[in-house]
Amino acid sequence: AARALPRRPASRGLSLEALAAAATTDEAKQEVNRLKAIYAEIAALKAKYSAPVAPVDFDKYKGKLDDATLATFKDLYAAVELGSFVPDELDAAEQKEYDEVCATAEAMIAESKDKIVELKGEIAKIEAARVGPETTVQDVFNAYPELEKEIDEEIHNHEWGKDIVI
Repeated sequence: AARALPRRPASRGLSLEALAAAATTDEAKQEVNRLKAIYAEIAALKAKYSAPVAPVDFDKYKGKLDDATLATFKDLYAAVELGSFVPDELDAAEQKEYDEVCATAEAMIAESKDKIVELKGEIAKIEAARVGPETTVQDVFNAYPELEKEIDEEIHNHEWGKDIVI
């Protein structure tokens, strides 16, 4: 199914004050302050660039440029058509590209979740097989049953120096 763009920008639901109140460590508070600064910078840029562009005053350049050059610039400027961006509206091509990006992102998220589960399993195996001062021989045999079998075979076959390297 095609995903529609959110009708409202996400920033309307963002409460940096609530986030700052929830921050308990100095590092967290520092990150919230960094987010506030970034948010303020974005808001300033939005205010600066969302206003319509002032038209060029070509009369100001009379006398500084010859009339032919000024007329050429004026004609070229008049011929430029700048597209407009309406945030919540996409044409079919943009919607298709947006849907593709979303699908790719969702696939990457699913892949990451699978990898997280796999890595947590590996971590659990490694932690279960960890050897320390309190580890008994039976703990090692439980973690590595093939080792117990190999040792029993060596004892049974009287291979006392099999793994000794000289």
